[in-house]
Amino acid sequence: MDRSTTPPAPAAPWRAMTREQLEIEYSPRLLVPDLQSYLDRYAELSRAARAALPVERDIAYGATPDEVLDFFRAAAFGAALKAADFQSVTGPFRFNTNHFPIRNFYRVDVVKDASGQAVFATKGTVFTDHADAYSKECPLK
Repeated sequence: MDRSTTPPAPAAPWRAMTREQLEIEYSPRLLVPDLQSYLDRYAELSRAARAALPVERDIAYGATPDEVLDFFRAAAFGAALKAADFQSVTGPFRFNTNHFPIRNFYRVDVVKDASGQAVFATKGTVFTDHADAYSKECPLK
């Protein structure tokens, strides 16, 4: 590869941002009311998954003690997910042969409500019963 014709990588835009700008752009707690309840629910569901599913715990991927992950085997996780009785925030769905969901996709705009707060407004269905393009090439075995 001739590097003399390769354009330089763009500068990292966040390096020029102030701490306040970074907070506005990257901090979910500023945009999500009652974020802590979502984080608590995530922790609760994570504990339940580790208790109910076969898992390899604390696999290191880095040099520090915080750089670990829990690994759930796809077959056990897929079976548990298929058996779970829950309502998806994206509406009804079913699993395709590769375990990707077949579902509707919606156009959602961010608009201001009567009080001037940013809210999501569903503007219509973009795809109905949409399946990913690779399901026939990539069945889960």
